[in-house]
Amino acid sequence: MITCSMCGADNRDAAKFCNNCGAALAKTAPLAIGSVMQGRYKVASILGHGGMGAVYLVEDQRLFDKKLALKELLDILPDPAARAQALQQFRQEARLLSYLSHPNLPHISDYFAESGRQYLVMEYVDGETLEAILGKTSGFLPEAQVVEWAIQVCDALEYLHGQSPPIIFRDLKPVNIMLDKGKRIKLIDFGIARFFRPGQTRDTQAMGTPGYAAPEQYGAGQTDARTDIYALGATLHHLLTKRDPASQPFVFPSCKVLNGGVSVQMDGLISKATGSDPLKRYQSLNEVRSALLGLSPVSPKSFTALPAAGIVGPKPIVWTRTAPVATFAAYCGADKRETEWLQEPTGKCTCTECATTYPTGVTGQMLQAFCKKCGSPTTRVVSSGPVTLSRCGSCRTQMDTTGSIGYGAYYCPTCQNTTSWTSFSPYICTCLGCGHALYIEGNISGALEVFCSQCKAKTPWLVSPGGRICMWCGTKV
Repeated sequence: MITCSMCGADNRDAAKFCNNCGAALAKTAPLAIGSVMQGRYKVASILGHGGMGAVYLVEDQRLFDKKLALKELLDILPDPAARAQALQQFRQEARLLSYLSHPNLPHISDYFAESGRQYLVMEYVDGETLEAILGKTSGFLPEAQVVEWAIQVCDALEYLHGQSPPIIFRDLKPVNIMLDKGKRIKLIDFGIARFFRPGQTRDTQAMGTPGYAAPEQYGAGQTDARTDIYALGATLHHLLTKRDPASQPFVFPSCKVLNGGVSVQMDGLISKATGSDPLKRYQSLNEVRSALLGLSPVSPKSFTALPAAGIVGPKPIVWTRTAPVATFAAYCGADKRETEWLQEPTGKCTCTECATTYPTGVTGQMLQAFCKKCGSPTTRVVSSGPVTLSRCGSCRTQMDTTGSIGYGAYYCPTCQNTTSWTSFSPYICTCLGCGHALYIEGNISGALEVFCSQCKAKTPWLVSPGGRICMWCGTKV
C-alpha cells in the first residue's frame, strides 16, 4: 500500500494518484533490510520512520562493518517551494556537520543522492532522546541529572556559537537531544540551524518549534546565541515539570509550583533564560554554565576535608569544583570497553575509570578511525606535544631526540657517518585505546581511506602538509 502524503489515505501499490484527494503519489516504502547503498552501506535495521523519510542503522562494508546511521529524505512533497525548502534544510545539515567536530555533536562521513532520495551518513548514536527518557520516567527527573545534561548541552551550543560566523541551532528541544550509552549528550537535527549575520535585523525565514522557539524567531528580530538560551530554558522547564511548553507558548509557570523538588535557584535560572526580552536573559552560554555549576550536587561543602578525630590542626580545606575542558566517550584499551574521558586544558586525556592518560600537549583535533592494534574503532587525539624529532639530511632517518639535539652535524647510525641533522616539533596522533602514536609534520588537513601497499588492504590515512601517513603501519608517502 502507498500512503498519500497529502491526506493520509491508503492506496494500492500500482496507483499513481490518490483515490481520495487526487494528489500524485510517491513510493515511500523504506529501504529493504540487507540492501546496499553506494556499494558500501548495508541496511541492518530501521531506527525510525516518518512522513519525509527514515533513519537506518547501516554497516559500512569498507570499514569493517562499522555501524553508522543513514538519514533519508524522500522527494514526496507536491508543492515545489516546500520541496525545495526541505532539500535546502537537508543539505544545510550535511554542510554544517561536515566541518564541525565536538564530542557532543554527531560526526558526518558521507552525503549522496540515490533513486530520487537524499541520504546523509553520520555517526550512529546508540541511545535515546531526552523526550523518550522523560516519557518513560515515573514521577519527575532528578534535578541533579538534568543539570548534568544541561552542562553538556551548554558545551555543544557554546562551541557552535564560537564558530565564525556563529551558528545558531534554533531548534533545541528534548527530541533533538540524545543520550548515548556512555552518558554523553548529542545534539541532533541541524536542519534549521543558521549563521548569525551581524547587522541583520531579522531572520529571512521564521522557523522553530512552538513552545521552545523564542519570540524573535517569529519575526520580531534576528536570532542569536540568546535564542538558543531561551530554548535551553524551555527544555529544562519541560524536563523538570513534564509540562509541554507547546501547550501555552511563551508562558512558563514556576517550576517550584509544578514540581516541589526543583530548587529555588533552578527555578530562577529557567525564569531568566526564558525571558521574552533577549536583553534580560543570560547573554552567553558561559553565564548559563556557571549558574548550572552552582546548582551541581557536587558542591564545595561536599569536599570539605575534616581533621581526624583527636587531632588539633588548622581549619578544614574547602576544595572547589572546576569543570574540565570537555568530557567524551572513547574506547579504553585497559578497560576493554567504552568509558568516559576528561580532556584537560593541557591537552591531557584521562580515562575516569582507570586513570589511563594520553597524550601530553595541547589537543587540536579528534577523529574516529579503526585501530589495527586495538581491533576496533577508536578515538584518536591530535596534539602538539613537547616532542622533538631530528632527521638525517642524507638518509632521512628520524629519531626522537627530545631535549638532546638540535640543528648541526651528528653521527647517523644508518649512514654510519657524521651527517647534517635538522630538528622539528611534530604533531602527535594518539590512539586512546592503546596509546599507539604517529608523528606528523604539520597539522592534519584531512583523512581518507586508500589501499596501503604495506598492509595489503584499504586503511585509514592522515593527510598533512608533510604528506600522507598510514594509521596502521606508519608508511609515509
